[in-house]
Amino acid sequence: MLSDVFRDLDLSVFPTVGMIFFIVAFVAISWRALRCPRSDMHDAASLPLHDSDPIRPKGD
Repeated sequence: MLSDVFRDLDLSVFPTVGMIFFIVAFVAISWRALRCPRSDMHDAASLPLHDSDPIRPKGD
């Protein structure tokens, strides 16, 4: 009975919808990365190198 239901469904729309979501997300992320000011990008790039907030053990 369940196989009859899935056999009659048109599942070809799911890959198309997934590709559209991927393209929209890719364009949005690319647009944000390209429109961001250079100073903000430099600050974000050097974030892992800052030692101003040392990691403390949970027990402290």
